[in-house]
Amino acid sequence: GIFVNWDSAWVWLTLVIITTRTWLKGEVTKQMSTLEVAIGEAFAPVFIYFVGQPITMRLQGAPINAVLHSVSDWALNCVVFITPLSATVYALAESNVRKVMNSIAPNREIKPQCCPLDTLLVIIDRLETRDELEWECTSTTNNDSDMSSVDGADGEGTHAALSRISSQTDSD
Repeated sequence: GIFVNWDSAWVWLTLVIITTRTWLKGEVTKQMSTLEVAIGEAFAPVFIYFVGQPITMRLQGAPINAVLHSVSDWALNCVVFITPLSATVYALAESNVRKVMNSIAPNREIKPQCCPLDTLLVIIDRLETRDELEWECTSTTNNDSDMSSVDGADGEGTHAALSRISSQTDSD
């Protein structure tokens, strides 16, 4: 039935450990991003496979050659590393996308998107807009040395705004 072995201390210990782990994960998620928590969880199989298993085998009396042979399977090693490496690559890519978005429009709030392609399209759109500003600025400079004719709504000239954006991008 459903309550089989509930009289065992191991079942209660397992229940306490799983409940504590889940609660702790929730607390860590409140302080950090979900992606950082996922990266941390992805390293658990690596730790179990490369540290826990050899220690357990050695404590059970296995010879050192058998312990080393147990972690020398290249295919299994690759499978164990796939999740943490992909999570880390995704985190680095997200960080770089944020840097690019901040250099293009530093004052604009960037909302996280479900689709990375959407974020890429927004970046391309902002870069095209920036290129248009540069073209307007250079064509106006060639036609008229007075930049007051291309002032924006806030009174700041396009050339001055473009220079400000370029200097911020260069300092990053």
